[in-house]
Amino acid sequence: MTIKNYTFFSPTGTEFPVSATADRRLYLMLGGMDYADYKMKHWVQPVNSGFNRIYKDTSFIIAGAYFELKEQAVVVSANANSYVHINIDLSNVSAPVFITVETQDNSNNVDINSNSGILKKCIENVRTKASSISDVTETNQDSDLIKQLKLAMNPVGTIITTTNSANPTSYIGGVWERFAQGRTLVGVDENDSVTLMKTAGNEGGSTNPLTRHGHSIKRAGGSTQTAVGATINWANDTSVGVVQEAGNNIDHNNWQPFITVYFWKRIA
Repeated sequence: MTIKNYTFFSPTGTEFPVSATADRRLYLMLGGMDYADYKMKHWVQPVNSGFNRIYKDTSFIIAGAYFELKEQAVVVSANANSYVHINIDLSNVSAPVFITVETQDNSNNVDINSNSGILKKCIENVRTKASSISDVTETNQDSDLIKQLKLAMNPVGTIITTTNSANPTSYIGGVWERFAQGRTLVGVDENDSVTLMKTAGNEGGSTNPLTRHGHSIKRAGGSTQTAVGATINWANDTSVGVVQEAGNNIDHNNWQPFITVYFWKRIA
């Protein structure tokens, strides 16, 4: 058995005995990354000129390999949806990193540190009009560690409140569904006398019509009576009068002031 490729010890005190492969693996481990992950940092924002996207000064870590693009131009086509890929081919000694523009995301997870092959990672989606680049979207850079943390912080059953209509699957992961559309949320109270309030997931409340109705009143005669905003003249008897009916049998709402949001619930 042999132990080698130390990062903390140099036998002679002058060299750093780490191979390129071990160095790439070190970056992967320190960054909590896998072959599906990458990191990209624009030290200077890329410039779009016509159909050229020029990476002025951009750093990458892909498969644990660090490299930079300096004044690197990528050409895309008019009226197209183009996917810019970084490719790493360790067998190409003179140019192990090269860029391709493709019509879809063809990223793969080839383990170039243990096997042969070309690792391909889509970094941006570039959309163009007839005369120029119109929009650029970076692909998600979250490492496997970050993805796991997001899911751990939002376990199944979590409900999030947001003004963003996008499904959280796209930025948190997991499986989410819309929740409580058109409803408000009420906290569980195990000590409440109403059974519905004692556990989560119960529904209650309703929208009811204001039923048309009247109210009977009885008054000794011989005088006037003011009721419901109107003066009532009574005959000199003890008959029963009826206040004018109210209500129209149509559903109505008694709304508190509100602001609408999206509720999303993680289900898997």
